[in-house]
Amino acid sequence: MEGKHAVMTLYCNLCDEPIKFDDEHISERTGKKIPLDLETDEPHGYPVWRTQQEQSRQNQRRYYSCRKGCGQFIYFDSNTKSQSGKWIPLDKQTGLPHQCQ
Repeated sequence: MEGKHAVMTLYCNLCDEPIKFDDEHISERTGKKIPLDLETDEPHGYPVWRTQQEQSRQNQRRYYSCRKGCGQFIYFDSNTKSQSGKWIPLDKQTGLPHQCQ
């Protein structure tokens, strides 16, 4: 069986789509190879994983009672900060910046 190599197809652990790796697509941040879509050679986007991550992030929110005594629940999100970098409290019901009554 000289010259014949078994080709093993790899699958994404998160969405079960076929993927591959090559030596030209390496993350500058981690130094790891970036998974590529088998057909397009583009970085694998695993859309199912992104949706699951977003849902998981929403389910893992920690809610707090407003410290100013209005009785409403608030939470904080790393994507919602002031220009100076301060966390902006968000209303649990609306997801909008909290406005004390």
